[in-house]
Amino acid sequence: MTVRTLRAVFFDMDGLIIDTETLDFRAWQETLAEHGYTLSMDEWIAAVGTWDMLDGMYDAVGVPANERQSIRDEKRTRYMAMVRADMHPLPGFTDLLADLRARYVTVAVVSTASRDWVDLILGEMGIADQFAFTLSGSDVERGKPEPDLYLLACKRAGVAAEECLVLEDSANGVLAASRAGIAVVAVPNGITRVQSFEHASARVDSLEAVNAGLLAEIGLALPAAPGLS
Repeated sequence: MTVRTLRAVFFDMDGLIIDTETLDFRAWQETLAEHGYTLSMDEWIAAVGTWDMLDGMYDAVGVPANERQSIRDEKRTRYMAMVRADMHPLPGFTDLLADLRARYVTVAVVSTASRDWVDLILGEMGIADQFAFTLSGSDVERGKPEPDLYLLACKRAGVAAEECLVLEDSANGVLAASRAGIAVVAVPNGITRVQSFEHASARVDSLEAVNAGLLAEIGLALPAAPGLS
C-alpha cells in the first residue's frame, strides 16, 4: 500500500461535529404528529444525507405541497430550541481538530445543509474561524451522494484527493467521498448506525478513534507537528 501524507481533512457537520441528527428527527416527528402525520425512523434514515431530503421525507409521510412550508417553519422553531439547549461537540472532535491544525493540515466543513445553517451552527458553537473554509449544499448543483461537494473541497484546498480524508456519519456522505476518490472514515451516530457503510475506508464508533494508527491502515500518514521529530 502506498502511504501518502495527509494534507486536508473534510468534516461533515450535522451528526458528526454536533448531534443535530437525533434532535432533527425528534423535532420533525413531534411537529408532524401535531398535524396528524407519522414519521418512522426507517423513513427518516432513508432520507438522511440526501440532496432532496425534505421532499423525500414529505413524500414518504404523505404531506401535501400546500402544508409543507408551514410545517417546516414550525419544526425549525422547535428544532432551534432543542439545538441551542445543547451546543456541545461530539466526543473526540475538539481534540482531533486541534491536533490537525497544529500539524498544519487543512481542515474544512463540507455539508449538504444550507449555507445559512452551516454558518449558524458553527457560529453558535464558536468554531467558525477554526476552518480554512466551509462548503454547503448551496455551493453545488448536486449534493451528496454525488461527489461534487468533495471534488470542490479538494479544489478549494488545492490538494489531490489521494492526500485528503473525509469524516462522515451517513452512508450518502460516505458514498459521495468514495465517488470523489477520497479515503473516508464512517463515524455513525445513533440515527445512522443502522446504515450500510460498504464504501467506507474504515468505520469507527467515535472521532476519538481517528488517530495515526487508523490513518496508517488506510494509507495516510499524519505530518509531524512542529517541534516534534
